Amino acid sequence: MRLRIQMRTLILVTSAVLIVLNAIPAFPCSSVGVSPQFLVTQADLILRVTAVSEFSSVIPNSSGRGNVRFSVEEVVKGQYEGATISLPGFLTDQDDWNRQMPPYISPRPTADASCFTHGYRKGGQFLLILKKWDGSLSTVKPAEPAPKPVMREAASKPPAAQGRADGSLAGTVSDGTGAVIPGVRVTVASRTIAGNSITETEIQTATSDQTGRYYFAALTPGQYLLKAELAGFATFRSVVDVEVSKTATPNIVLSVGPINISELIAGRPLDGYTTVWIAGPVNEQLRSPDDPWVQWVRQQVKR
Repeated sequence: MRLRIQMRTLILVTSAVLIVLNAIPAFPCSSVGVSPQFLVTQADLILRVTAVSEFSSVIPNSSGRGNVRFSVEEVVKGQYEGATISLPGFLTDQDDWNRQMPPYISPRPTADASCFTHGYRKGGQFLLILKKWDGSLSTVKPAEPAPKPVMREAASKPPAAQGRADGSLAGTVSDGTGAVIPGVRVTVASRTIAGNSITETEIQTATSDQTGRYYFAALTPGQYLLKAELAGFATFRSVVDVEVSKTATPNIVLSVGPINISELIAGRPLDGYTTVWIAGPVNEQLRSPDDPWVQWVRQQVKR
């Protein structure tokens, strides 16, 4: 009888402990006291961004969830030509302001035991202090500036298309869930067919806007190749016909592209930059485009 009582007591105590442990979040980050001047000096790229959407990876990355796509609002330091950037993380519906007075020396309240935060308020603005990913996530060392993308010159008009240049193409770029995708590079190329040979000549390039829309004007009637590209997605290709004085409306749906397993396991961001290079205020939420934290960082960059 006494043994049964002891067993029941042990079970109850164990259950209570488990409930308490499950209710307590991971051990909070202790104040790491990172020099904000050091962060700015060592960063390869600093961006003011808006958290736009979330998409999943086939294999969990360093955040343990998926990836967040941001629209780039301002390049504070470094060179970056893209309209978007993607990092491991997840979206939330809660604000997460840093409780310190800027300049910050430690991350916002939701930082985990490793002093990193991976949650981003959807539609919120953030200041990303980034390091170019070099194969490791722990070594802070100088890195070469990001190379500037090579831009190709577009032909003045499609060689195979004849007639008045008053046709157009317009549509929306989205993912498989129907969520619109801004910052997608969309190109249109003319197609010249001669026997069994097809020649494609790029004539216009556009970037999808915040609503995922793209638009091409002044197209002569004929057949065109429509192509869309964004890091992390398979390249979209489709042949469309343009008629005189009409707007063709092909929508673009992007699917997840090939996965590099070793990069995902290492937690490499899809666009080659990471916030997980030092424990500190590397991805703080902003209250406005001219938040005091942004202003302080801008001043440091100018020095």
